[in-house]
Amino acid sequence: MPEFKSLLCMPCKGQQWVLKLLTGSVIVLIPLVNIMCLGYFARCINSGQRGRQCLPEWWDWQDYIREGCIMLAITFIYIIAAALIALLVVNIPVVGTLFATLLSLLVVLLIPMALANYALHYVFQDALLIIDLVRLISRVAGAYAAAFLSLLLIVAAAWFLLLAIPILGLLSGLIIFYTGIIYSFVLGSMHREAL
Repeated sequence: MPEFKSLLCMPCKGQQWVLKLLTGSVIVLIPLVNIMCLGYFARCINSGQRGRQCLPEWWDWQDYIREGCIMLAITFIYIIAAALIALLVVNIPVVGTLFATLLSLLVVLLIPMALANYALHYVFQDALLIIDLVRLISRVAGAYAAAFLSLLLIVAAAWFLLLAIPILGLLSGLIIFYTGIIYSFVLGSMHREAL
Protein backbone atom coordinates (compact mmCIF):
# COMPACT_ATOMS: atom_id res chain seq x y z
CA MET A 1 0.00 0.00 0.00
CA PRO A 2 1.30 3.51 -0.79
CA GLU A 3 2.73 5.53 2.08
CA PHE A 4 0.66 8.24 3.74
CA LYS A 5 2.47 11.26 2.25
CA SER A 6 2.19 9.96 -1.31
CA LEU A 7 -1.52 9.29 -0.72
CA LEU A 8 -2.16 12.87 0.36
CA CYS A 9 -0.32 14.22 -2.70
CA MET A 10 -1.81 11.72 -5.16
CA PRO A 11 -4.87 13.82 -6.15
CA CYS A 12 -2.49 16.64 -7.10
CA LYS A 13 -0.75 14.59 -9.81
CA GLY A 14 -1.43 14.49 -13.51
CA GLN A 15 -2.85 16.96 -15.96
CA GLN A 16 -5.69 19.30 -14.97
CA TRP A 17 -5.81 17.95 -11.44
CA VAL A 18 -7.14 21.27 -10.10
CA LEU A 19 -10.05 21.21 -12.55
CA LYS A 20 -10.79 17.56 -11.74
CA LEU A 21 -10.82 18.26 -7.99
CA LEU A 22 -12.98 21.37 -8.32
CA THR A 23 -15.43 19.60 -10.64
CA GLY A 24 -15.86 16.72 -8.18
CA SER A 25 -16.07 19.13 -5.22
CA VAL A 26 -19.07 20.86 -6.77
CA ILE A 27 -20.76 17.69 -8.08
CA VAL A 28 -20.52 15.92 -4.70
CA LEU A 29 -22.72 18.62 -3.14
CA ILE A 30 -25.53 18.48 -5.75
CA PRO A 31 -28.25 15.98 -4.82
CA LEU A 32 -28.91 13.25 -7.41
CA VAL A 33 -26.14 14.57 -9.68
CA ASN A 34 -23.64 13.47 -7.04
CA ILE A 35 -24.24 9.85 -8.03
CA MET A 36 -21.57 10.55 -10.66
CA CYS A 37 -19.04 10.87 -7.84
CA LEU A 38 -19.76 7.27 -6.83
CA GLY A 39 -18.93 6.22 -10.38
CA TYR A 40 -15.81 8.38 -10.29
CA PHE A 41 -14.82 6.75 -6.99
CA ALA A 42 -15.31 3.33 -8.64
CA ARG A 43 -12.82 4.41 -11.29
CA CYS A 44 -10.43 5.57 -8.53
CA ILE A 45 -10.78 2.20 -6.77
CA ASN A 46 -9.97 0.51 -10.08
CA SER A 47 -6.93 2.77 -10.53
CA GLY A 48 -5.74 1.86 -7.02
CA GLN A 49 -6.17 -1.83 -7.86
CA ARG A 50 -3.97 -1.35 -10.91
CA GLY A 51 -1.35 0.73 -9.08
CA ARG A 52 -2.08 3.95 -11.01
CA GLN A 53 -1.93 7.18 -9.04
CA CYS A 54 -3.53 9.78 -11.30
CA LEU A 55 -7.06 11.11 -11.20
CA PRO A 56 -9.34 9.76 -13.91
CA GLU A 57 -10.71 12.14 -16.50
CA TRP A 58 -14.22 13.53 -16.05
CA TRP A 59 -15.48 12.94 -19.59
CA ASP A 60 -17.05 9.55 -19.02
CA TRP A 61 -20.25 11.06 -17.58
CA GLN A 62 -22.51 8.23 -18.72
CA ASP A 63 -20.17 5.58 -17.35
CA TYR A 64 -19.92 7.42 -14.03
CA ILE A 65 -23.70 7.65 -13.76
CA ARG A 66 -24.12 3.94 -14.60
CA GLU A 67 -21.31 2.83 -12.25
CA GLY A 68 -22.61 5.16 -9.51
CA CYS A 69 -26.10 3.66 -9.80
CA ILE A 70 -24.66 0.14 -9.63
CA MET A 71 -22.58 1.02 -6.56
CA LEU A 72 -25.66 2.55 -4.94
CA ALA A 73 -27.68 -0.59 -5.77
CA ILE A 74 -24.98 -2.80 -4.22
CA THR A 75 -25.05 -0.68 -1.08
CA PHE A 76 -28.85 -0.83 -0.88
CA ILE A 77 -28.89 -4.61 -1.36
CA TYR A 78 -26.61 -5.09 1.62
CA ILE A 79 -28.51 -2.61 3.79
CA ILE A 80 -31.96 -3.95 2.92
CA ALA A 81 -30.91 -7.59 3.38
CA ALA A 82 -29.41 -6.80 6.78
CA ALA A 83 -32.49 -4.78 7.81
CA LEU A 84 -34.84 -7.63 6.87
CA ILE A 85 -32.78 -10.20 8.78
CA ALA A 86 -32.52 -7.83 11.77
CA LEU A 87 -36.30 -7.36 11.78
CA LEU A 88 -36.75 -11.11 12.02
CA VAL A 89 -34.46 -11.54 15.02
CA VAL A 90 -34.59 -8.25 16.91
CA ASN A 91 -37.56 -9.34 19.03
CA ILE A 92 -35.64 -12.25 20.53
CA PRO A 93 -34.61 -10.93 23.96
CA VAL A 94 -30.93 -9.93 24.23
CA VAL A 95 -29.64 -12.37 21.59
CA GLY A 96 -31.75 -10.83 18.83
CA THR A 97 -30.61 -7.30 19.57
CA LEU A 98 -26.98 -8.40 19.83
CA PHE A 99 -27.23 -10.34 16.55
CA ALA A 100 -28.87 -7.38 14.77
CA THR A 101 -26.14 -5.04 16.02
CA LEU A 102 -23.34 -7.37 14.94
CA LEU A 103 -25.00 -7.92 11.57
CA SER A 104 -25.25 -4.15 11.04
CA LEU A 105 -21.57 -3.73 11.85
CA LEU A 106 -20.63 -6.58 9.53
CA VAL A 107 -22.62 -5.05 6.67
CA VAL A 108 -21.07 -1.61 7.19
CA LEU A 109 -17.62 -3.21 6.98
CA LEU A 110 -18.51 -5.44 4.00
CA ILE A 111 -19.88 -2.69 1.75
CA PRO A 112 -16.57 -0.95 0.87
CA MET A 113 -14.87 -4.26 -0.01
CA ALA A 114 -17.95 -5.31 -1.98
CA LEU A 115 -17.66 -2.09 -3.97
CA ALA A 116 -13.95 -2.73 -4.52
CA ASN A 117 -14.68 -6.28 -5.70
CA TYR A 118 -17.22 -4.85 -8.15
CA ALA A 119 -14.79 -2.15 -9.37
CA LEU A 120 -12.08 -4.68 -10.25
CA HIS A 121 -13.90 -5.95 -13.37
CA TYR A 122 -17.21 -4.03 -13.09
CA VAL A 123 -19.14 -7.27 -12.60
CA PHE A 124 -22.17 -6.81 -10.34
CA GLN A 125 -22.18 -10.38 -8.99
CA ASP A 126 -18.60 -9.98 -7.70
CA ALA A 127 -19.93 -7.56 -5.08
CA LEU A 128 -22.19 -10.26 -3.64
CA LEU A 129 -19.53 -12.91 -2.94
CA ILE A 130 -19.74 -12.51 0.83
CA ILE A 131 -17.34 -15.33 1.79
CA ASP A 132 -14.70 -13.97 -0.59
CA LEU A 133 -15.24 -10.46 0.82
CA VAL A 134 -14.73 -11.64 4.40
CA ARG A 135 -11.56 -13.45 3.32
CA LEU A 136 -10.24 -10.31 1.57
CA ILE A 137 -11.01 -8.10 4.57
CA SER A 138 -9.33 -10.54 6.98
CA ARG A 139 -6.09 -10.32 4.96
CA VAL A 140 -5.86 -6.52 5.40
CA ALA A 141 -7.99 -6.08 8.53
CA GLY A 142 -5.88 -3.53 10.42
CA ALA A 143 -5.32 -1.17 7.48
CA TYR A 144 -8.92 -1.67 6.34
CA ALA A 145 -10.38 -0.67 9.71
CA ALA A 146 -8.03 2.32 10.06
CA ALA A 147 -8.85 3.63 6.58
CA PHE A 148 -12.58 3.13 7.13
CA LEU A 149 -12.62 4.94 10.48
CA SER A 150 -10.50 7.80 9.08
CA LEU A 151 -12.94 8.21 6.21
CA LEU A 152 -15.91 8.32 8.57
CA LEU A 153 -14.33 10.93 10.82
CA ILE A 154 -13.17 13.23 8.01
CA VAL A 155 -16.46 13.09 6.10
CA ALA A 156 -18.46 13.64 9.30
CA ALA A 157 -16.32 16.71 10.06
CA ALA A 158 -16.82 18.03 6.52
CA TRP A 159 -20.60 17.58 6.72
CA PHE A 160 -20.60 19.27 10.13
CA LEU A 161 -18.66 22.17 8.60
CA LEU A 162 -21.20 22.36 5.77
CA LEU A 163 -24.15 22.39 8.17
CA ALA A 164 -22.57 24.75 10.70
CA ILE A 165 -21.19 27.30 8.24
CA PRO A 166 -23.08 26.95 4.91
CA ILE A 167 -20.96 29.61 3.23
CA LEU A 168 -18.05 27.17 3.43
CA GLY A 169 -20.01 24.63 1.37
CA LEU A 170 -17.49 24.40 -1.45
CA LEU A 171 -14.72 23.78 1.09
CA SER A 172 -16.81 20.93 2.55
CA GLY A 173 -17.32 19.57 -0.95
CA LEU A 174 -13.58 19.70 -1.55
CA ILE A 175 -12.86 17.88 1.73
CA ILE A 176 -15.49 15.20 1.03
CA PHE A 177 -14.41 14.65 -2.58
CA TYR A 178 -10.67 14.73 -1.78
CA THR A 179 -11.17 12.24 1.05
CA GLY A 180 -13.32 10.04 -1.19
CA ILE A 181 -10.59 9.97 -3.83
CA ILE A 182 -7.88 9.05 -1.34
CA TYR A 183 -10.07 6.41 0.34
CA SER A 184 -10.96 4.94 -3.06
CA PHE A 185 -7.30 4.62 -4.04
CA VAL A 186 -6.46 3.11 -0.63
CA LEU A 187 -9.37 0.69 -0.92
CA GLY A 188 -8.21 -0.33 -4.38
CA SER A 189 -4.65 -0.82 -3.13
CA MET A 190 -5.83 -2.89 -0.15
CA HIS A 191 -8.02 -4.98 -2.45
CA ARG A 192 -5.01 -5.64 -4.71
CA GLU A 193 -2.91 -6.67 -1.67
CA ALA A 194 -5.66 -8.96 -0.37
CA LEU A 195 -6.08 -10.85 -3.64
